[in-house]
Amino acid sequence: KNLVNEAALNAARENKTKVDQDDFETARDKIMMGVERDEVLNAHEKRMTAYHEAGHALLGWYSADADLVHKVTIVPRGRALGVTQFVPEEERMHMGQKRLETMLAVALAGRAAEKMIFDEYSAGAESDIQRATQIARRMVGAWGMSEVIGPVAFRESEEHPFLGKEIHEQRKYSEQTAHTIDQEVQRILRAAQAHAVDVLEEHRKELDLLSEALLAREILSRDEMIEVIGPATPRNFQSVTERKDNRDTPAGAEEETLTLDESHASGEEPTPPSQDPAAPG
Repeated sequence: KNLVNEAALNAARENKTKVDQDDFETARDKIMMGVERDEVLNAHEKRMTAYHEAGHALLGWYSADADLVHKVTIVPRGRALGVTQFVPEEERMHMGQKRLETMLAVALAGRAAEKMIFDEYSAGAESDIQRATQIARRMVGAWGMSEVIGPVAFRESEEHPFLGKEIHEQRKYSEQTAHTIDQEVQRILRAAQAHAVDVLEEHRKELDLLSEALLAREILSRDEMIEVIGPATPRNFQSVTERKDNRDTPAGAEEETLTLDESHASGEEPTPPSQDPAAPG
């Protein structure tokens, strides 16, 4: 209903006699990615945003377990300076471990691209890290996807069924167990980032091409991305949690520490992000 209403409003603003596909596309972008902002970025900020979003997009482009990359933009929307929009090929009721690991790598690929090109991270990856940490913590503490922890559920909060709020309870496990959980979350996140670095290094040429195209056009559809870097060639990668070298300190991240989000989430499955905000500063 909201989509139809927004499309109709857009058609009216442009004095159209009927609503067309472009109106629905504009309406969907507004709902899913936020309202466009009139914000002028300096050249460095714009270039960093372009590489950040290109990083997200390329991980999705070359990963078999990722949703389809639908659109990439460096036009500021909502609170983000750039957005990479993904759409699922099919409805999924459950998510397997490899798909979750791919989501982590995609989420961390923006900051990996920043470090690769600019040798520094921006504050714009905050929401990416928060989302990745939330997923990794559920993998370890709710879904039994850690060989170290095993199939045991550890939760410190529960959503009240009527109030819709998280009710925090006293932790029912030891400090040592909590430390082990944090170590496993860190390990999974570092492995996911190392995987993102591997893919971006392998496709450095495409990373540069896509970033330059974003700087020139600001918005790229999937078809336009194909024109720039060629058709998507998704393939299956080794599970990031099974990496034999366990590259906790990938190239460009020797002394970097991923900050864990201390808010322990409920055990519900995550909704695949339709957008990846980035606000490099």
